[in-house]
Amino acid sequence: MKTHTRLYLLGIFWFVTFQYNIGQSSYIFHHLETSSGLSNNSVKAILRDSYGFLWIGTESGLNRYDGYGFKVYTTHSGIPNTLISNDILGLQEDGLGNIWVNLGYTYMVYKRDKDCFLSDIKQSLISLGIQSDQSCKVFVDKKHNLWVLNKKNVFSYNVKKKKNNRIQNKNTSI
Repeated sequence: MKTHTRLYLLGIFWFVTFQYNIGQSSYIFHHLETSSGLSNNSVKAILRDSYGFLWIGTESGLNRYDGYGFKVYTTHSGIPNTLISNDILGLQEDGLGNIWVNLGYTYMVYKRDKDCFLSDIKQSLISLGIQSDQSCKVFVDKKHNLWVLNKKNVFSYNVKKKKNNRIQNKNTSI
């Protein structure tokens, strides 16, 4: 009886241990630092885009990581369509594939097809039927729709329907 109980307990122990090991996913963690190409270890924003790239906003520029290495975007005075500030505070991707880079006082839009940044977001928004000024706030919701808050209006752009909607803002303390 003792042998039977020991075998029974050994069987349960083996089964539980085996199930535990099978259910575990193996994760590999890599520490991304300046020694591996990151522009600064002070990270302020992270975004994984729809193409699988990891975008990392730091105090010293915007970094795009492809799983192997970094491409770093920084300011270059006199060169158009580059970042106007290296201090990246936020990153969002809309349903059109545009990456909205929050610099605190303004936004820039990363255009994937040209690998450049547009500083005139007013023109980008006009192309979507949204009338805005430079002092607006931009948000992307879970469905990747674009929301733009002005002092007078709130605009939403539905990516799937390709339609915008305007809501009158009665509270002008944005």
